[in-house]
Amino acid sequence: MNTFVAGNVTFLHAIVGRQCVVGKSMMMRRETLELLGGFESYKDVLAEDYLIGRDLSRQGRKVALSNHVVDNVNTHFSMSQFINRQVRWSKLRYRLAGPAYGFEFLSNPVLLATLMLPASATNHLFAVLWAATCMLKVCADIHKGYIMGSRMRYYRYLLSPVKDLMAGWFNVVPFFDRSVTWRGNRMRIGRDTRLDPEGSQSPDR
Repeated sequence: MNTFVAGNVTFLHAIVGRQCVVGKSMMMRRETLELLGGFESYKDVLAEDYLIGRDLSRQGRKVALSNHVVDNVNTHFSMSQFINRQVRWSKLRYRLAGPAYGFEFLSNPVLLATLMLPASATNHLFAVLWAATCMLKVCADIHKGYIMGSRMRYYRYLLSPVKDLMAGWFNVVPFFDRSVTWRGNRMRIGRDTRLDPEGSQSPDR
């Protein structure tokens, strides 16, 4: 949350100019939402928060990113629940971004450095590069956590490279699997993250 999510949302908003909103921290007037047809218009999609922000922007409304931090701490997630959510998020980003999704791999320097690691067998410079990349990423994540007001103990940031390697695997899954389990139901993700029961013959809308 403090590194990948907060960093990417800020980057998309400030640099790319894309409105990326997160449902748990959205605030709008009721009449503004009703201009889009209310929640009813988004009941069949997975990324309803992102689509609401996108559609409001298309309506000429300004979507502002607040600098107020909203605490969201998960204390009861199992590892399987964590992995399931991260993979689900990767799949919805893939369906929303299309070919641009590939740029996510460029935002994972630990993964890129690790892919070059086998070359260290003949050139030790690659091993040094990998170690330096991991340490720089740990420092970067510590800095992000600090400015976000995180209370996580600093030694846990040493696991940042492991987290980034897991994220690299999460990013690959959408190329081979476009289904998610949502509230106990196996669903297929279509265009704009529309959800349809797996096995249905509905068009990819």
